Amino acid sequence: MRPGVKRKSGASLVPVVDSGDVLPALAPRSRGQPGDPAVAYLASLTSEESRRTQANALRSVARLFGRPLEGFPWHCLRAVHTRALRALLAGRVAPATGNRYLSAVREVLKCARRLGQLGPEALEQALDFKRVKGSREPPGRWVPLAEIQAMFDSAKADRRRRRGARDAAIVALLFGLGLRRFEVASVERAAFDGRVVRVLGKGNKEREIPLPDGARRALEDWLAVRGDHVGPLIDDLDLPGTRLSPNAIATALKRLLARAGVSKASTHDGRRTVITYLLDEAGISLGVVQELAGHSNPAQTAKYRRGHVRAKERAVALLPVPY
Repeated sequence: MRPGVKRKSGASLVPVVDSGDVLPALAPRSRGQPGDPAVAYLASLTSEESRRTQANALRSVARLFGRPLEGFPWHCLRAVHTRALRALLAGRVAPATGNRYLSAVREVLKCARRLGQLGPEALEQALDFKRVKGSREPPGRWVPLAEIQAMFDSAKADRRRRRGARDAAIVALLFGLGLRRFEVASVERAAFDGRVVRVLGKGNKEREIPLPDGARRALEDWLAVRGDHVGPLIDDLDLPGTRLSPNAIATALKRLLARAGVSKASTHDGRRTVITYLLDEAGISLGVVQELAGHSNPAQTAKYRRGHVRAKERAVALLPVPY
């Protein structure tokens, strides 16, 4: 055991960081315990992206207890464990990240109750913890029009015509429509009729997004190279008809950004850019933008707004600083 971590009789501790932060140890999962509540919870999520995100959250929580996610004894968690976990997360990760981890734990514990692994009193004890307080500056950025133009110009100038047309279509879907990368990966050829794109988003909710002229032309130019066969709208360059993964969409954008000489931007910055422009530049109502973005509530849409950064820059430029 590392120096500075003491073991008390009857209450072993698991060191999780070099600073000496510890979480109470858990008993091994009993072999007769039926089902895995983490598997049940992840299976209940409707999108692959959500399952991947929450699986990583649960894996991180299990790692803090010194265990792998597979076979983790969620039914052993009590207030002493979840409160210690909450305190540890509050000191190590951003509040939003900590609360996402804790939300995943809550849902897994509820699944453990439904599987008969936790009694009502034990569940109530395990859920007796508060949210992590605080906030951080929101991640990501609003991408200026000049940088989006540079992406399109680089794609058009690509000597590999098929790659260039495909990359331009990806930019159109990300920065012209504000799609999530898993939505770009999953949209079908049949979902584009030349006027709108039909998208299946989170929560198994379908929405139709009308196309701006530039995005429509980019998709039409891609189809002229891709062909009109059925299958994913954005497919593999070397294996036509094969669906790309969301990570492959992100990799394609990253390579295009490097060729275009554009500073770092993520696929999700496309959503931030579209939402910011519609709300702050075009003056579109929050309700309409919420529908286009596929959010379940307007508060979620508002979180993507990055216009406040530019507003602060304009404000401080007016301050007299006589240096």
